Amino acid sequence: MNSAQLLLQLSYKNKKGIVSSKIFQYMNSGKPILLVSNNEDIMEKIIRETNTGEICKTPEKIADYILNSYSKWENNQTLERKVNKEKLAFYSFKNQVDLLDKIISDL
Repeated sequence: MNSAQLLLQLSYKNKKGIVSSKIFQYMNSGKPILLVSNNEDIMEKIIRETNTGEICKTPEKIADYILNSYSKWENNQTLERKVNKEKLAFYSFKNQVDLLDKIISDL
């Protein structure tokens, strides 16, 4: 993952509400994520909120994004994005554990 310029995340076809744990590692890597998604679901919401990647739903959009990213890489341009650090912190492992701890403590 350290040498990658772009990270690929696939959504789950016909299954809503499932988040891959890999997306959290990807988000904290600082590298842009290409989310291939076929539905409006939680991973799209997370990518949009944090601005950590691009969401592509068609083969054409996927190809365009990859070719554009490759062109930037070839010309030594960065693929970085203006990440929403506040939202990214919300999805951090520490924050998620703290939220779970609060829920359990309140029982």
